[in-house]
Formats: sequence, C-alpha cells, structure tokens
Amino acid sequence: FILKNPKLQVPLEFIEPKSGSCFEEANLYKNSVIPEELLKKYHAVQHQLDPIFDNNQLNFYKIARDELFPKAKRGSKTHANRAGDKVEEIFAQTKVLENLQKEFTFADVCAAPGSWSLFVLQRFASCRGVGMSMPVEGTPIEKTWYPDLARSDRFKITFGEDKSGNVYVKQNLEEFNSTCKKHFSTEETQNIDLFMCDG
Repeated sequence: FILKNPKLQVPLEFIEPKSGSCFEEANLYKNSVIPEELLKKYHAVQHQLDPIFDNNQLNFYKIARDELFPKAKRGSKTHANRAGDKVEEIFAQTKVLENLQKEFTFADVCAAPGSWSLFVLQRFASCRGVGMSMPVEGTPIEKTWYPDLARSDRFKITFGEDKSGNVYVKQNLEEFNSTCKKHFSTEETQNIDLFMCDG
C-alpha cells in the first residue's frame, strides 16, 4: 500500500517507466519505497517457484495450493475469493484504513475481479476509486469485474489507452492518471490517498 502522508507524497506520475525494460530485475529496485534488501529477499523466495511454471506444471501447483489452502480458490463465508480475505487481514494488521478520512480516493491496479476495491467501497460510503486490470478476451466487463463494481458510480474501471490493461505501457499509465483525475473531479488529486496492487 502507498498512503498519502506528509512524509511520503507519491504523485500518480511517479510510475513513469525508466529507460530499459521494466522486466529487467535491476530496474525493479530503482526508486522503490521498499528497502532494496527486503525486496531482493522477497524475489528470491518467489524465484523458488520458477521451475514449476517454466516446466508447465501450473496444474500441479494449483492442486497443491487448493489442498493446502482451500480458501485460496473459493474464499471464506465473508468474501468471494482469497483476495478478499487477504485484504481484510492486511487492513486489520496494518491499521491502514484508520489513517484515512471518510472521504478519500484510491487507485487499484492489477485489480480484477476487484475484491480489494469492493472491500474498501463497502466500508466507506464516501470514498471513490479507479481500477485497472487486464481484460479477459471476449468476456464482458461485468464478468471480468464483480458486477457491483462495474455498476458503481463510485468506482471507475479502465483498461488503459491501448485497452490491454498492461501497467508496463506508459500510455496506459497516463490514461489511468487521467481517469483518476476525472473521476475524482479535482485538480488537487496529484496524490491519491490510497494506492493498492495485488497483481
């Protein structure tokens, strides 16, 4: 999460890609708000899963995951999937929402189907958000996103300038920025209050 506060102002433009590929690991650590060593340790753990995906064994991974963590697929009684349970746990542990005013703005990238955004909107009647994610080809928006989000006046969905939802495309980020400013209806939204990403 990135919160707007006096010590850390993060303008929407901060995510402009630097020179070189965004997928080069060295570029992941540039201008990060997370300590470099912590991020490197996190990526080292992630890379332990590489052989599974490199050898087309995704089905085995999903079988093992669903057996060990059944809520990962179906969620709990409260949420439709594990992402909803996860964000509730994160907010409970970090007290992030306690630092926000009742009327705040948020952005959610890599967001579909939208458990995190739905969680925030349901708890704060005056907040407004914008979400971006990759579309599912041939699938209507209300099947990619939860219908409550697709119909909400307080939540705007965008797929970026080229409609791919790819956050590594500069024009998509610029369009996302523009959508935030329009939806939040204020010029002072150079810094959004809450930035979320579960992608």
